[in-house]
Amino acid sequence: MSSLHISILFTLLTIIIADNNKTFYFTKSNYELWCQENILSNSLFLYPDRIPIGILRTSNIKSVTYHLLDDTNNGLFQIKTKRLADFYFLIINITRPFDINREYQDVYTLHIEAHIITTQKNQTEQTEIRLYVADSNDNDGVFDMDVYEQNYTQSIDTEQSLIQFHASDADEIQHAQIFYELGSSLNETFSLHPYTGELYLLTKENFKSIYEFDIFAYDRHRKRLVDNNMKTKAHVKLNFHQLTNTINKYETFETIFNQTFDYHKLVSSYEINIIERKSVNLLNIHQPILAIEIKPNEKSFELFLLNNSSSNTKNLFVSKNNIYLNKYLIEEYNLQLFICFNNRTQCQHTKYRYMPFVDFNFYQFRFKSIEKIYIDENLPVDSFIKHIQIDYSQYSQQQQSLLVNYKLLNDDTNYQFYINPKTGILRLAERLEYRIYALDIQANINLFNRRYSTETTIEIHVREINKYRPAFRNNTPTDLFQLPYQFEAYDYDQNKETNGRITYRLWNCFDVCPFQIDPNNGTLSLINKDNFDRNIIYDLQIIAFDWGQPISFQNSIDIRIDLISKINKRSLQRTRAYSRRWRKNSTAMYFTTTTTTTMFTEKSTYDTTVPPNIDTVYLNIGFQQNLTTYYISEDTEINTIIDRLKIDHDAFPLEIDDENDNIFFYTMNDTSVPFVIDQNEKFLKLIDKIDRENQYKYVFEIELKLKSIYSMKLQEQYNCQKKDSRINFQYSNKFYQKMLVTIYVNDINDNIPQCAHFHTNIDLNENEIKKNLYRIQAFDPDLGENGTIAYSLLDYTNYFSIDPLTGQIDCIKSIDYEEYSSIELHIIVLDQGLQIQFQSICTTLHITINDINDNTPQFSSDDYFFNLFSDMPRYSIFGQISAIDIDKNNELIYSINPNPYVTINTHTGHLRLKYSLHRLIDQILNVTVQVSDGLHQNQTIIFISVKSFPDAQQPILLSEPAYGLTINESLSVDSIIINAYRRFQILSSTIDFIEIIHDEIKSPFSIDQQGM
Repeated sequence: MSSLHISILFTLLTIIIADNNKTFYFTKSNYELWCQENILSNSLFLYPDRIPIGILRTSNIKSVTYHLLDDTNNGLFQIKTKRLADFYFLIINITRPFDINREYQDVYTLHIEAHIITTQKNQTEQTEIRLYVADSNDNDGVFDMDVYEQNYTQSIDTEQSLIQFHASDADEIQHAQIFYELGSSLNETFSLHPYTGELYLLTKENFKSIYEFDIFAYDRHRKRLVDNNMKTKAHVKLNFHQLTNTINKYETFETIFNQTFDYHKLVSSYEINIIERKSVNLLNIHQPILAIEIKPNEKSFELFLLNNSSSNTKNLFVSKNNIYLNKYLIEEYNLQLFICFNNRTQCQHTKYRYMPFVDFNFYQFRFKSIEKIYIDENLPVDSFIKHIQIDYSQYSQQQQSLLVNYKLLNDDTNYQFYINPKTGILRLAERLEYRIYALDIQANINLFNRRYSTETTIEIHVREINKYRPAFRNNTPTDLFQLPYQFEAYDYDQNKETNGRITYRLWNCFDVCPFQIDPNNGTLSLINKDNFDRNIIYDLQIIAFDWGQPISFQNSIDIRIDLISKINKRSLQRTRAYSRRWRKNSTAMYFTTTTTTTMFTEKSTYDTTVPPNIDTVYLNIGFQQNLTTYYISEDTEINTIIDRLKIDHDAFPLEIDDENDNIFFYTMNDTSVPFVIDQNEKFLKLIDKIDRENQYKYVFEIELKLKSIYSMKLQEQYNCQKKDSRINFQYSNKFYQKMLVTIYVNDINDNIPQCAHFHTNIDLNENEIKKNLYRIQAFDPDLGENGTIAYSLLDYTNYFSIDPLTGQIDCIKSIDYEEYSSIELHIIVLDQGLQIQFQSICTTLHITINDINDNTPQFSSDDYFFNLFSDMPRYSIFGQISAIDIDKNNELIYSINPNPYVTINTHTGHLRLKYSLHRLIDQILNVTVQVSDGLHQNQTIIFISVKSFPDAQQPILLSEPAYGLTINESLSVDSIIINAYRRFQILSSTIDFIEIIHDEIKSPFSIDQQGM
């Protein structure tokens, strides 16, 4: 609606603008007017302001006439002059009203000249009038295309916009509004928005591959004024052929756990965000390491790990949108993820490389400090030398993921040694030489699939043993006729400070002996001539011995000294010794120990018979018992001494210090056991970690082997007594040379109770109280109380209980799916150790609560109120009723009470008009809507208010710009002067209000809303 402002002029205003002594007569230099196209009248205009068009009459103006200059419109406009009171109004008439068409020309510019006759002189003045053309609804809508054709190859969803049609109207603003309509035969499949022209898919039921139909466009304001045939039509062809060919086609995929599933279509429309938990801790394996988020916000989806993921992906566990570790192991994982939506009708693939957040620069590995190693050169093959270890005490939490491989780098030159690559135990591979060995050892460490390497060098000093007797040279004479004489003996031992150092000694020359021998160089000389009897032939024995450790060897030679008439005073000290130098074998011989099966040395020969020329000597030495048993705790530290081996003897030929002397090598028949014998200290000790749960008992045999140096010493000693026979040594039956050792490992509480699985999925129906829902099976490899397990719950104890002894879980209280759709139930296990107790979150039960139909559908709003215009097309969807059933899988069915105007889609709740609403203008239609989930039903009332769509407002056009009235001054108050609506030829129904506008402070006139 418009407003009408009527000005009644009581005072004529004269507007004079002085410029260069020139007087302007027009009230404005330019004016604006409006007229409407296709109007029947030739003089209806809209005057937008209060300033009249023309010239005010003054005392010096006699007359005014107006003329049109430069008529470019072929006489379309006619200019007239009308004097009213003291004003010369400019009147414009349209000679051909139907030639005014806004779509052809929307503005006209008129140049007007006024001829003014004054008392002084005649003048002319010009002004400009811009005439704007207002629109009228005189055009129909037109579609952009006569035929719309669209092919669909991608998946489409219901309520998805398929295509948007567009029709245009040459009219302006409200006259250009278009209504779109769709044929009723397709209203159950498609919906056409009446205002936007968008076509939506409502359902895929009975879906066809091709649809052809017509759509219509109406001018909204002309529809009721013209026949329904006055509408624009366009043809539509939609091709879903490629889409319908794939609707029933399914593909398959296989998971890393060898499960096969079907899916409908592979898409890429979702944004998949994978969130890593940087604070993941191996000690809390029940926290997820990865969480999946989908955009747009999608909470209902399935997550799968494909079989082309890295093989270690089997160590992971998937629950809902989370991925967990299922082993105490941090590795790199190459994940192939398959995420499915809408019951696997759509699936999307993505891949992800997961590397646990580890500061690898933190790990700096080094060897434990190793001092110089000293060993004897006669150490038996396979003897333990040293336990080489990496110091990783600061990485105790990562030991399960730490793999160490030891390697001897220079094993081609130092082939006498070998190292166990797993344990780092260094042993002897071949017999040694007297020298220093430098071994380069490398440790290759693998942690979290990262490789580290470190090296160290150790020195092994080989101590030479005294393995050779001193020997006199073969040409040494036994009869001496001159003195001095230098005896020369040699020793093959290399250490000339001990084992190879020779000292000489004179034997069986007692009392006042006239001879002496230099202990260092072996020179025999006469020192006391007074005590020397030249008539006697002296029988002496020269002994050469070494300084060997732990046993010294010696050799001797018997000589005869005959100096009768050969000695004089002058030459006693200068005469060179003379000898016949007979060739003869030295009495010093190498002795080979011949043994029976009861006699062992580190270089043994076996012979079951004793030659007749060999004397047998029985040795009473060995172990008191042939078996022994030890019990040690499994937390015994490395290098702990288990026992000191004791050797007993009875009348042993050699003097033995039980504390310091060690005449045997202790050999073990099994070098794989984590025990060794210290050959020097005779200690049985632990050299590696032991774990009762891996091995509870070790059995091995210790055998005594007589060291060769002691065998030689025995031969030497008995050879001095019986020079003409060889000696065979055997062990008597009084002692044992072999002892069977059994070591039992005592249990400690060193294991945390664990379950068979860290994560388990189970189902439970809502509102169900269930016994024996699940039974936890935990184990603790410790013994007795250390391995006895008690079960408890960390949380949700108001819903579940667990038997502390059997691990049986019961659901003791019903669970509402709408409160908990899933529960993560953490199970605690505790052992019953006496000194220390271990407990852990043994497993997490991922309980999925299955929804059952126990709730009534609820409408999303308490009431529904729709405002509809009466001209809304039939079959238009004007709203949607939405209900929510918090039960998960229930399908809601909508229905509506029978009525002639409104229908509802049973599945989507869309409301659609069946008939026109023209008869219900300004009325409210009440309709009852029901919703059902198959078991429960609810209803609501919808209110539809029908309003009349207002006609387009036309401009209020006046035939003349001013009117004159003459009244009698004696006219009484409240007298009616004029009916303005009738005088202006205006329908009162088109006017909202009317008022008087004037420039006086107080007006003696008033007007009511009826125009009076």
